[in-house]
Amino acid sequence: MKLYSTSYKYCLCFSIVLTFSLLLPKLAVCAEVARHKVIKLSDLMLVDEQIYLRNIEDQYNFNYSLSRRETLQKVKLHLDFTHSTALIKDRSQLLVSVNDVVVEQFSLNPKKPHIVSDIVIPTEYFIEGYNKITLSVAQHYTIQCEVPESAELWTQVNSIKSYLVIDSSYNKQNYTLADLKHVFDKKLHDYKLTILQPQQENYTNNDLYWGSLAVQAVALRLDYKAFDIILDSPKKSNKKQREQYSGNDPLRFLQQTKLNSDAVLIGTVDELAAFLTPELQSKISGAFLGLYPGKTKRTQIIIISGTTPEEVTKAATTFAYAHNAFPDVQDMLVQDLLAPFYPELNKPDIIISGESYQFKQLGFPTRTMKHGSKKSELIFNMPSDLHHELKSNVTLKLNYNYGAAFRADSVLNIRINEVFVKAILLDNKYGDSYQDYMIKVPSSSFAPGQNKISFETVMPPTISGDCILMQNKNSLVTLFGNSSIHFPRLDHYVRLPDLSLLQRTGFPYLNSITGAELGVVLRDKNSVSIVAAWKLLAKLSQINQAPLPEVKMTFDEIKGRHLFIIGARSALHASDLIHSPVKFIDGIQFPFSAGSIAEEKQQALFQFVDDLLFPKSVAPESVSLKPLHARLKFLAALGKQALMVSYPADGADKLLNTLLTYDDAGAFSHNIDLLIAPEMWGGLEHNIVVWKNDKESLEMLQGGDEFYLGETTVRHKLAYYFSLHQGYWLAVVLALLLMIAFIAHYLLRRYKLRHHGDLPEYNS
Repeated sequence: MKLYSTSYKYCLCFSIVLTFSLLLPKLAVCAEVARHKVIKLSDLMLVDEQIYLRNIEDQYNFNYSLSRRETLQKVKLHLDFTHSTALIKDRSQLLVSVNDVVVEQFSLNPKKPHIVSDIVIPTEYFIEGYNKITLSVAQHYTIQCEVPESAELWTQVNSIKSYLVIDSSYNKQNYTLADLKHVFDKKLHDYKLTILQPQQENYTNNDLYWGSLAVQAVALRLDYKAFDIILDSPKKSNKKQREQYSGNDPLRFLQQTKLNSDAVLIGTVDELAAFLTPELQSKISGAFLGLYPGKTKRTQIIIISGTTPEEVTKAATTFAYAHNAFPDVQDMLVQDLLAPFYPELNKPDIIISGESYQFKQLGFPTRTMKHGSKKSELIFNMPSDLHHELKSNVTLKLNYNYGAAFRADSVLNIRINEVFVKAILLDNKYGDSYQDYMIKVPSSSFAPGQNKISFETVMPPTISGDCILMQNKNSLVTLFGNSSIHFPRLDHYVRLPDLSLLQRTGFPYLNSITGAELGVVLRDKNSVSIVAAWKLLAKLSQINQAPLPEVKMTFDEIKGRHLFIIGARSALHASDLIHSPVKFIDGIQFPFSAGSIAEEKQQALFQFVDDLLFPKSVAPESVSLKPLHARLKFLAALGKQALMVSYPADGADKLLNTLLTYDDAGAFSHNIDLLIAPEMWGGLEHNIVVWKNDKESLEMLQGGDEFYLGETTVRHKLAYYFSLHQGYWLAVVLALLLMIAFIAHYLLRRYKLRHHGDLPEYNS
């Protein structure tokens, strides 16, 4: 009996183990590990700085984005802050709120000025979308009368040591093509995309192009955010894996065990046949787009396919262009696509020189600014290649009203790109109204790409002082949307190479909004180089705010376009570097900065005559500084460094090449992520860039040949001369009038002598 009992126990244990071993694969597929994220407050800020809360009351807002695809499980705020020791404990406090719901408050005790606390925030306070987290203070140093802006009223929150701890997981949903905005959601953190192409490293030009359209589509939906891209080959699932999937799963033939991100499966139906069910293959009778759930909650799989390469291209282009909702179905066939037509040099949302715009046309409606309110901003985009002439001005005509009974030193401050340019005095104590108040600003104050004109009011009340209630509801300025801004007509003429133009506007590669002037040449079929090219195009499409369907990507040669050349240093061609200041022949030849020198101006004969006839009546132009370089040639490798160099292309056409090269493929994968991150991309300038590991390693210099793209008109040249020498030209005009008068008098006299010489009036 005892033996039977023991045998029974062994059998029972064996049965349990066997059952779990059979269920374990299915449990592994269904299990979702919670995502644990630590987000420093500085990462949620536009500017990486410490947070200061000043005066008797102040606040600072953060936004934490929550996607529909995520479910929060736990949220904790670790807060590290220090406050002034002059504060009164009973009347000073710091509040923490989420979406205006208070979740914690701290008394600001002067005996304990440093506070470190962990705050658990209920997840139900968070909503889908952008959640406002507010740190607000009430600060007082005396019971009764106090100066509201006293220097000792402050609290500093350490934005580096303070952080959010987020535990979340993806939720299981069946999305359709109408839900792509939720699938590719910019509110997702650390987004990844896997491109699945079946060529197994034998990639073709079609694969390059299709992959570029797919990543551009995702990049445009993510707006400004960078994302990781993984290139992989799809694998067919085995019989055991297929048993874990539903019998009607259209992707049960695709192995997904190692897939931990959204994926795009792209290729012709013949290329993808091994990974698709017969039912799904039969659907692909033309340009095909499909969206299906993966086996894990965090995976959605997009299929871009067709019966021919041309149909795959049509489907991929449709995927890139369509920002509005697709039909509410899981898949569809694209019958036709007509891309929009863009006139040359008239890109959307770009200012046209010589035109006037009302503020409301630029997204600035009528606005009323109150005392202490944030500044109002007029934002617009300037062309990349404008040549700013002397005395060319942008003219603002402001229509505004302002209130009464505030001090005579009240002003409306105007800044351009955070640089102060003008203050308008608001000195009528009874209030006033102005129409077409004119302000002229040099056009050179504006930069290529995005520009910002800020309007900020300073309106102290007439009556103020200790223990006086300060009334400021009358401190109002209304700036009307029918105010206007006029831009002078300027030439399109710019010096290249200049990486600052690339990072601000993508110029000259994005001179055509469709990418018709852009080419990408890969010198090897390394997946690191291919992914780097895709990430660069994703960045350029975000700058362009539109896909680049006419971009040309190839492993071969491209003529007649501005090029990016990408590849390992060992794979580069000698012809790639003809005009490059950096050479890779029998080692590395590299220019090192050795200061600069004032460049002596060499005058041709026509220039000498020009200066003789048109002496300068204004201050001479600034001296031109020419950079000096020491050229060093050495036998060494780039190591973990990446190199980016921009230089004129070979040939008579004025075209630009930009080379991206490396030695260490693993390091380059990280370096390209650093390059396209806003912190590094926004600082690019000159034409030679070297970096590795982090943005602090970035080094830049200018070297090599330069050229000018564009041309100036004869009319503008004459206008330029006239503006420089107005007095001289007036004298010339008067001299010409006197000469004409003298010649006319002489000819009339001769005519009279010949035909009426006998008249007595002549002698008189």
